[in-house]
Amino acid sequence: TKALIETTGIITASNTYSEKSKYGINYYYSITYEYRVNDKNFSSNQLNFGPNGFNSPDLAIAYTDKYPVGSKVKVYYESNEPNFSVLDPSVKDKSFSGLIGLLAIFPGIPVLIIILKGKRTS
Repeated sequence: TKALIETTGIITASNTYSEKSKYGINYYYSITYEYRVNDKNFSSNQLNFGPNGFNSPDLAIAYTDKYPVGSKVKVYYESNEPNFSVLDPSVKDKSFSGLIGLLAIFPGIPVLIIILKGKRTS
């Protein structure tokens, strides 16, 4: 992984919105910030490496409450690509680890069923 460098930025937009899908309503945050590196201005809306959509409006609102317009923030950017930045590099996308967890659980279910069936016939 590349080392991230810290600088200071400012939140320029902070909103929530919702979108209807065939699975229900999804709630999103949209947060934009600006920062400066080597006398050059940058703007980004990448808060972290995780999702920005949720099935609860409270989770999206929590982000806009944490990052109100005008607030100063720590921005982490790549030294060789200062246009790539995040505000919280510790948040990772949980979907992959969740998939691995499901794959670990589901193979055990058929084994459990076989064991339980074996106990019933005994």
